[in-house]
Amino acid sequence: AGIYFAVKKKIEELWPIAAFAMLYATAFTLTGKAYAALFTWYFLPPTIAVYLLCGFGLVQSIESIKSRFVRRILPLLLLVLWVAATVDYDHRKMESYRATTYARREKTYATITTWFDAHLPKNSTICSGEIGTIRFFARPDISVLDWVGLTRPLSDKRLPVNLVREEKPEAIIYWPLENQKFEDISKIYKNYSFGNMNGIMVGLRNDIADSILVHSSELPAIYETISMNREPKF
Repeated sequence: AGIYFAVKKKIEELWPIAAFAMLYATAFTLTGKAYAALFTWYFLPPTIAVYLLCGFGLVQSIESIKSRFVRRILPLLLLVLWVAATVDYDHRKMESYRATTYARREKTYATITTWFDAHLPKNSTICSGEIGTIRFFARPDISVLDWVGLTRPLSDKRLPVNLVREEKPEAIIYWPLENQKFEDISKIYKNYSFGNMNGIMVGLRNDIADSILVHSSELPAIYETISMNREPKF
């Protein structure tokens, strides 16, 4: 309906919305990060344009109804239905998420990071491609280096292998891509000793690996204590 009315009205009211969506997507893609298009969640702002387009169509559809009473009551009914449907959908998605591989992966990130908190030297660095959970659970003095580069300056276009070689982080947390073998990574980063937990690779720089890996038996117990619904305490 939104597209229909937009075309009918020559999209005059929606040009700012369309321009915003196009400008955002184009600017992000042209930042020099060729992989930006692979991360669809970074294109969330254009979703606002989609919602506004739907709202435009809804308003135009309601205004075309002849009955004044229906025009007044219909928005309220639709709002109540939308809230109810959204709450129900979000609740079901949250419940199902807890049983997914992704939830287990995030809990594993938190477990490994908590384990690192107990054993890494002061002012250490953890390098990882997915830094959200890791930064949240890491000690304040631990730096988290973005392997992928989305949070690094645009001028920093170093490949992961060069990044690790130059920065020499004490630890690496890596989630192998589909069909990627454990050895594919361990052979590239020869200065690191790797293990794995729930399919996630845990790498430690060779000069500190032995003193930390000796405590690896602690990981299953830590995993059982991790709650993704609470803030960590240091």
